[in-house]
Amino acid sequence: MGLMVKSIRVYLFIILILPVCTGQSSINDSLVISGMKFLGKPYRSGTIESVDFEKCIIQDQFFDCYTFVERALAETLDPKHPEDKILQLRYREGKVDGYCSRLHYLSDWLLTQIKNKVLKDVTFGIPGATEIQFQLNFMSKHPQLYPAMLRDKCQDEIKSIEAEVSKRKFYSISKSALDPALPYIKNGDLIAITTHKKGLDFSHVGIAVVKNGVPYLLHASSDQKKVTISKNSLKEYLKRNRLQTGIAVFRLVE
Repeated sequence: MGLMVKSIRVYLFIILILPVCTGQSSINDSLVISGMKFLGKPYRSGTIESVDFEKCIIQDQFFDCYTFVERALAETLDPKHPEDKILQLRYREGKVDGYCSRLHYLSDWLLTQIKNKVLKDVTFGIPGATEIQFQLNFMSKHPQLYPAMLRDKCQDEIKSIEAEVSKRKFYSISKSALDPALPYIKNGDLIAITTHKKGLDFSHVGIAVVKNGVPYLLHASSDQKKVTISKNSLKEYLKRNRLQTGIAVFRLVE
């Protein structure tokens, strides 16, 4: 009975949302619908880590922000074989070859999806966008947090990846410049949130859900301990977190 009630609620929410998403691409709307399937699923980090060797662990019961977006995207791009799509999205060249073949930094993951024509970066075309470059080094400077990196002895490879991604150009919109940018965010856009934390790029990622012209965030929330839609608008959500500095916006390629 509980599952049926949840399914009805999700269906009604979708019916209410889609009519106000005028002008949106069908694939963007599909991403929102895919993400809605996991509403209420518990938040949990570290669910794709293996102890003995790197393998592609497919999780559909627990999510962190990264694996939630990955799963929703896989369901949208290949609903019949989402597991195969996760392998392609998660690993460099779609192949498991040790811990460092996984795309750990969100910036590296985003660049790979852009290269593979899955996503496009639309941030630079939005009012208030400014160029940024990350100085990645968090993983290599904190190896004790990544036992699998030490297990596979690939810290030097991670350093190389950090250096390469740090050369690449990104754009972001700061919290203070968000107001004129909000109308440009479409239903189903990926929202990557930048951070003050040294050595990192993004601290969080989710999917935009636009209600009556106002973007909210569909995400796996560590605060709410589940997949949810933010109670407050995206602007208010960002305002409440001091470590979050702004956003970058990515859109599925038709």
